Amino acid sequence: TLQLKLSNNKTKIVDIASEGEQKCIALAGFLSELIVDNRKSAVIFDDPVNSLDHLWRDKFANRIVEESKVRQVIVLTHDLPFLKMLEDTVSKHQTTIDIFAIRRHGDKSGFPMKSPPWETLKTAARIGKLKDQLPSMKKLYSAPDPEPFTNSAKNFYRDMRLTWERLVEEWLLKGVVERFNLEIKTQNLRYIDTIDASDNKIISDAMAKCSKFMHDNAAALGVTIPDYDEIEKDVHRLNTIANRFS
Repeated sequence: TLQLKLSNNKTKIVDIASEGEQKCIALAGFLSELIVDNRKSAVIFDDPVNSLDHLWRDKFANRIVEESKVRQVIVLTHDLPFLKMLEDTVSKHQTTIDIFAIRRHGDKSGFPMKSPPWETLKTAARIGKLKDQLPSMKKLYSAPDPEPFTNSAKNFYRDMRLTWERLVEEWLLKGVVERFNLEIKTQNLRYIDTIDASDNKIISDAMAKCSKFMHDNAAALGVTIPDYDEIEKDVHRLNTIANRFS
């Protein structure tokens, strides 16, 4: 049994260490055991970094990515910034990571999804998701009742706006500033190309259009949901711009 004590002090560590410090000690003890254990069985961490600051999160991310080179490491987490940190750490170590989502459906939970959460998807993957939705959107548009199409179109334009935002982060800003990322990657500034006025207008107009359909609007404003053909054109325009910047 592993037990830590303070030298020349009878006070228990749990009585003076913060929750985060106790978590660090527990993780350090477990990872130390892995070093002396000859078995290469998989290890599973369930929300391992709650209560840890960003410095310890970074250290832990590096440590488990190193461990993943000799055994399977499974991390269960709802912490998207930490997931982003893991992705970046995996990239630095030139290794791989598989990301899956577990969703709730109605009053039941535990449904595995083959794809990562939408929030973690890069531009190309998001555009792929939008394209996959087009056949069902076309079917709804042809249905007698317009309400299902209207509701789906609003959600569709919400996702399209989020995709434009991801394009700006990923391709125009070259990842210098990204949501869920704690650091500003100033070294990526050298990759940023000049954005001309026409590109700026295309992106600004597209995001403004998406925003217009995401929210409830007074009938007096004359805002109507685009038909299916226009939605399809908006997706292809997004795809064209993404391909040009990539």
